Amino acid sequence: MKVAPQLQNIINRAYQDARKSGHEFVTPEHLLKVSLEFPSVCDLLLVCGGDVDTIRQNIVKYIEENVLVVQSGEPLQTAGFQNIIERAIFHCASAEKKEVEITDVLVSMMEETNNYCSYYLRAGGVERLRLLEVVSYIRQSNPDNLREIIDDLLADASFTDGVVPKDEETA
Repeated sequence: MKVAPQLQNIINRAYQDARKSGHEFVTPEHLLKVSLEFPSVCDLLLVCGGDVDTIRQNIVKYIEENVLVVQSGEPLQTAGFQNIIERAIFHCASAEKKEVEITDVLVSMMEETNNYCSYYLRAGGVERLRLLEVVSYIRQSNPDNLREIIDDLLADASFTDGVVPKDEETA
């Protein structure tokens, strides 16, 4: 299974962020923090009803106050980090996808009950079902035009009611 370039970049930057900060561990929260540096992820969460600034502030505060700092060494993956990545890969394999993407990891984060990234996503207004609907809609559309799809969703009047527009063929 391939890892999408954007996801690989996010994983690499999460490790770099943990290392630079002297953290003992790289956590799911590091993944979420770094993913919020990507406009496409922020836009996706916005379409899902998320308050990106609140999510970012909460996750940064959590990492600063709760992740152990050590003098040297490489950060180790936590079990939660591994679970999220493994679940995303498993779901992609089950769906016969050829590539795991950040959207798969975000969905996996929402399914994890024992981490703070899931808590802060929910507290920031992102609901798992809404995220799944939007991701599904994007995949059915042309995912290469993500910016255009998100702009259309934000402009659609039914968006404010939490309804993802359906193609006439699938309606």
